[in-house]
Amino acid sequence: MHEHELYEYAANKVKLGKQPTPSQETIAFHTMSKAQHDALDEDFAAVCDEEGLPFSLFESPAMKQALRRLNPAYKPPTRHKIAGPLLEKAYFFKS
Repeated sequence: MHEHELYEYAANKVKLGKQPTPSQETIAFHTMSKAQHDALDEDFAAVCDEEGLPFSLFESPAMKQALRRLNPAYKPPTRHKIAGPLLEKAYFFKS
């Protein structure tokens, strides 16, 4: 079968209500709500504050890779964001 014939064959199977083949399944993308992202950012700022860790910890390639494995949708905060509004929030909640 040629490529276009395979496509038509697969399309007809889907139209007939049959299960799609693995190559036709929907790819799931990791997602994260803004609330989840913000909560993680705040938690990581609190870790830096409480443990005396450098704010640049979450910019290191090793940490980014570890966080990417946990959830590829999460982008860790920069040291500037931790040192500013996130640290202020962590300090406020700690008091």
